[in-house]
Amino acid sequence: MCFFFSSDTFLVCFAHSDVKLFLSYSRHDEEIAHKLANFLNKYHNIWFDKQDILAGDDWSLKIKQGINHCDVLLFLVSPNSLGSTYCAYEVKAAIQQKKTVIPLMLENTLLPPHLAKLQWVFLEDFETGLCELLGALSNRPARAWLWQMLCLLEAIALVVALLI
Repeated sequence: MCFFFSSDTFLVCFAHSDVKLFLSYSRHDEEIAHKLANFLNKYHNIWFDKQDILAGDDWSLKIKQGINHCDVLLFLVSPNSLGSTYCAYEVKAAIQQKKTVIPLMLENTLLPPHLAKLQWVFLEDFETGLCELLGALSNRPARAWLWQMLCLLEAIALVVALLI
């Protein structure tokens, strides 16, 4: 379980460390990819190119291995990533291997048909999006309790913020 507090939101999330994640993103979205990977690394085994591909590595082979060993591919969706040949390859490889693909929307963007049918997480509000993502990565019974607690804790956070 993780707790975090920002100026306007207090969230509680469940996380299971046994889920292996692969993060696919465009270089144009590298700042938010780093932020997401740093957070998720606390609770999950996440494959992130900046930490898993070292100088001298065959990066193409490392990407293939990362996808082969992941349970879930997280795809940071932006106009840049939708136009990226590398991101398209990573998503296609994950789908072909019957991996779970979770689109993480950075902004409202029209998705191609193979992604439009998948339930996505909107990351415009980063903290709320993280909580939804971690809920999706946890088991379903815990998720129902998570949303009840989230509503209660957000109400408490509002009261606390008003008192401060």
